[in-house]
Amino acid sequence: MELRQLQYFAAICKEMHFSKAAENLCTTQSNLSQQMKFLENELGIPLFDRMGRRIALTEAGQILLEQSKIIFERVDYIPLFHEEFVLAVRPDHPAAKAKAIPFEQLQHMKLVMFGPEHQISKVITACCQQKGITIDSPIVTSTLSTLLSLVEQGVGACILPRLLVDNLHRDQITSVTLLNPTPSQDICILYHEDRFMGKAAKLFIEGLQSYIQRVMEQSNRSFG
Repeated sequence: MELRQLQYFAAICKEMHFSKAAENLCTTQSNLSQQMKFLENELGIPLFDRMGRRIALTEAGQILLEQSKIIFERVDYIPLFHEEFVLAVRPDHPAAKAKAIPFEQLQHMKLVMFGPEHQISKVITACCQQKGITIDSPIVTSTLSTLLSLVEQGVGACILPRLLVDNLHRDQITSVTLLNPTPSQDICILYHEDRFMGKAAKLFIEGLQSYIQRVMEQSNRSFG
């Protein structure tokens, strides 16, 4: 469970409307829905009763809302960046010619993935549930090096952060954008409001933010 997911959840509870909450959060309704599906999947229980365009909190949703208020009183976060995921394939893979494909096409591909407990796999699972599809018999590995090697050998495709793929500089791996939905997550730093943040910690955060900004700008120039 991520703090940003709880923030999204609380915003939906305030408006009781996904599109209004998405507008207030400056995000898309598809990303908001994706994150809620992810959260419900991780908790193993629905948080909202969906009745057409109307929604209502379930009993579990009401409990989570109460607990979220307690958490928000003690913890704050510093946003770093919004991370999108892409399909990594060999340049001669059929999907590479398209540059962008619907997410649901993944159900027809051979994929190599991390195990189900990995954060990337959880994001993918949430998207699959949103589209009502399954990924059949993926090749599972626990290391990034093996994942990339299998992609380069043409064994299968994999889903990785765009920023990572764009900066691999490997001739045998290219990225393909996934659409409807585009898997994504927000990366942030959590800290306790009631604890003193020293100068070293502040300098580290500033340095990290500057580094991420430089890398993202370089990536946009190179691949945009």
